[in-house]
Amino acid sequence: MSSHTTNHFDVIVVGLGAIGSAALYQLAKQGARVLGIDQYAPPHTLGSSHGKTRISRLLTGEGDVYAQLAQRTQAIWRDMAATTNRTIHQQTGGYFIAPQQQADKWHGDSGYLAQAQAVADRYQLAYEWLSAAQISSRLPLLNVTSHIHALYEPSGGVALPEAVIALQLQECGRLGAQVRLNEAVKYYKCDKKMLHVTSKAGSYTADRLILATGAWLTDLLPTRLHVYRQIMYWFETEEAGTFSADRFPWVIWLGETQRDFFTIFPTLGADSRTVKLMTEQYTTTTHPDTLTRTVAQHEIDYMIEQHIRPKMRGVTTCCVEAIACTYTMASDHHFIIDQHPDCEQITFAACCSGHGFKHTAAIGEALAQQALHGRSDIDLAPFSLARRHG
Repeated sequence: MSSHTTNHFDVIVVGLGAIGSAALYQLAKQGARVLGIDQYAPPHTLGSSHGKTRISRLLTGEGDVYAQLAQRTQAIWRDMAATTNRTIHQQTGGYFIAPQQQADKWHGDSGYLAQAQAVADRYQLAYEWLSAAQISSRLPLLNVTSHIHALYEPSGGVALPEAVIALQLQECGRLGAQVRLNEAVKYYKCDKKMLHVTSKAGSYTADRLILATGAWLTDLLPTRLHVYRQIMYWFETEEAGTFSADRFPWVIWLGETQRDFFTIFPTLGADSRTVKLMTEQYTTTTHPDTLTRTVAQHEIDYMIEQHIRPKMRGVTTCCVEAIACTYTMASDHHFIIDQHPDCEQITFAACCSGHGFKHTAAIGEALAQQALHGRSDIDLAPFSLARRHG
């Protein structure tokens, strides 16, 4: 690719959260002249990639391509950690809990655990089914009824989202990428020769453009997306280390309805006196600029009454922290990664429907491969705009 002026780049990446920073890192690794721009200074608490820990898993009931992305992401993270001597991911194992007799539904799919098992069989991933009695024996801090069973994934773990993003951006700088933080993009234009990007601080041109602005993508590109406010809670535990990663893997509790769903995250640190919990809601939409970031007492009370008291032991009713984040969702709960319908030089990644962080390194790599070589090792066709919303 050519370089016309000092403000011309092979690829410009707009948005440097989990996916954008991953794409910029991969582009810089391949020696491209690249620019990354973000309206804030990632990692931050205004989008979808914060909260100290994010679950990683290889058992993906969402489909085979997600299994490929998850495996490749973990491989990239291992290489990054080894190269930089940083901790960004830890294997802990994890449990999916669901009713035995009723088809569970999650991420838009019924029979999620059966699909996850089928994916595991195809990719020779280890798993184990447990009865309610076995769950109680392994996880005595949970209150389970006899109609519950669990799918255990030993390859499950947790990623440190802020650490991942910070490390990717650090490596981008080391590899020669230009990074502009606290610089909002106001305008972009595609013509036959090149792309034009205008920010509040300057104008740039490029051969290719990647839009990875998360919940703000609807401001740059009309898409059928919805942004939902979600809440992460940290409650005080009765004893230190009760939910430490070496004693308590993550738990995704599917339940019989959306109201029953919640997630328990293992704590990294043996002396921690808190546990992170999270629910999901898909009824009230928002915009990241007008998102209510303060968590109300009635929301904390709901978590206590709906989940902690009936389902958990060893957790107090003292909420020491609660923060909001956003899920950017397509109607079918799957990713959208495609070329701009009016300009093939622009690619946008509309992730990640609440289950994306575990895939972001591989998505970034695939976006970089497409931008530089016209194709990616992992086929992103399942995420096309036409297929998902045709």
